Amino acid sequence: MTEKGNYPDVLVIGAGITGVEASLLLSNSGRKVHLVEKTSYTGGTVIKFEEVFSNMECSTCMVAPIQQELLQDKNINLLTLTEVEDVKGSSGNFTVKIHKKARYVDMQNCIGCDACFEPCPVSLKNEFEEGLSERKAIYVPCAGALPNVPMIDTEHCLRFKGKDCKACQEACMFEAIDFKQK
Repeated sequence: MTEKGNYPDVLVIGAGITGVEASLLLSNSGRKVHLVEKTSYTGGTVIKFEEVFSNMECSTCMVAPIQQELLQDKNINLLTLTEVEDVKGSSGNFTVKIHKKARYVDMQNCIGCDACFEPCPVSLKNEFEEGLSERKAIYVPCAGALPNVPMIDTEHCLRFKGKDCKACQEACMFEAIDFKQK
């Protein structure tokens, strides 16, 4: 029997409240954590609710301290818009293949000013708010989203439908919109 090396890095799939809490606990015990989330934000389903049972606490207020801790933790590598494609190996020695989708907004350059929203000519129902409000093709899914950086909905953005629209890019004075991002 041959013994394979164990690697201390940990992969947590899903950045809902449970995934974030697990990542923080693992990080506090000295582990390097890679937190993978398929959506563009953390908080999961809980962040969609206005209030959470049993004490009817504001969900954003409940999640905000945990998200702040996540944001400041140097041992946690947060990967949003990312999905696990394949897992190989055995206990303590896995190789994981992931696919990260483009946000088309440079997270380093964007300051979250929302100047790119208004000039976008596309308006559609906001799925996050169950269609009760509208959003643009460039948007932040919800208040308190982490990371608080917009993303471009390629399914509805005119640029990705072959039209010559650069409205959001021209409105961004920080050059954060990058249609070539992979």
